[in-house]
Amino acid sequence: MDEKLYTPKDLEENARQLKSEWLRIALYSAPLLALLIFSLVRRMEVVTIVVTIVWGALLIFLCSLRLGPVYAYRRYLREVTTGLSRRTEGVVVSYAQDLTFKEGVQFHVLVVNVGQKGDEEDDRMFYYDHCKPQPELSAGERVCVTSHSNFVIGLTRA
Repeated sequence: MDEKLYTPKDLEENARQLKSEWLRIALYSAPLLALLIFSLVRRMEVVTIVVTIVWGALLIFLCSLRLGPVYAYRRYLREVTTGLSRRTEGVVVSYAQDLTFKEGVQFHVLVVNVGQKGDEEDDRMFYYDHCKPQPELSAGERVCVTSHSNFVIGLTRA
């Protein structure tokens, strides 16, 4: 398991993906913009209204479906790479294979017990990034989790 999950390369990859999505939006918008300009010049009111509605719907759809998750991951990366972190050592209680959303990013839930084994008051829930290689953890295994808030930014076997 990696000690450090995030590197500057992750931010570069996110920036590349962001540029790619903006380019995709520009390519989809170009014909509609040309048609809009043409309809405005020719004073075709109905065509102008229809093209404006279609273009607006396309932009809302693409921005929320394609750009939204990329920007959410960007915010997440900036937060976990610059914020404070802490180390927690404990025993793995569970690692969920199913996904959960937190702040617009997909995570797996990792539960670590930091106190007496079996005492649920000592369970700590962490979120492990779905985009990173998944650790092969089994219940009862001792781990050391480096976290920012409850987001895992480093994980080692103790």
